[in-house]
Amino acid sequence: MKFIIKEESKINEYIEIIKFTKNLSQYTTMMCNSEKIHIQLLDDSHISLLDIHIPNDWFDVYDCEIPMTFSVNNSILTKLFNLYSKGSIMETEIDDEKYNLSYLNEQENKYFCIGLVDIEKELLAPVINDTDLDFSLKTSLLDTYLNDLSIFGNDLEIKYNNDKLYFITTGDEGEMKIEISYDSFIEFNVVDDYEFECKYSAKYLNYITKLKKNYKYIHLYLDENNPLHIKFDNEKGIQIDYFIAPKISDD
Repeated sequence: MKFIIKEESKINEYIEIIKFTKNLSQYTTMMCNSEKIHIQLLDDSHISLLDIHIPNDWFDVYDCEIPMTFSVNNSILTKLFNLYSKGSIMETEIDDEKYNLSYLNEQENKYFCIGLVDIEKELLAPVINDTDLDFSLKTSLLDTYLNDLSIFGNDLEIKYNNDKLYFITTGDEGEMKIEISYDSFIEFNVVDDYEFECKYSAKYLNYITKLKKNYKYIHLYLDENNPLHIKFDNEKGIQIDYFIAPKISDD
């Protein structure tokens, strides 16, 4: 299979997504057919699940007549992406054994070749349910909140009661609580008289907010009985669904 990306903003988007996957697992598996590339990744601790769909028309050139599945080492691929030169075209070609990457521009051409990794992978089918509470806000704002909260603890508690939403973290040195104004939300939906309280490992949210340069708005769907579902408000282009399991209470 082969795909080409010419637009620099799209190349940066693709690179940042792969760098994001590096936080979750050593390897990324891509399932490709004539319509799309499907990336699914369960992190090594089985706390989060990442599900990505990249449609064929997102690429400038996309050719995958025969469906194939391959895996790459994220650390190695990220090193190659760090060598990307501004203004270059990214050309990728995969065969049964090799991942071939090229950066092409008027000054120079760079060619790389790395081996694929043989991984047995069972595809999961994430369940996306309707929720009683969901909201969207700027990704950069959520990233700021998480950075501030990290001063006091590693867990993020999301709490909604009396028509107010709070982000809370507690640690040995104290507690921090942020009451988020409704003016901060792009969208906010909740059923009447609803209350919610759940705790998550903050680092898994912090991983995805680092995509703020490419995705301006982030949407969170909360449910007591299911993982936190996160997606970007992006009707066209790359579709990302990210699920984080809640922390189990010791009580």
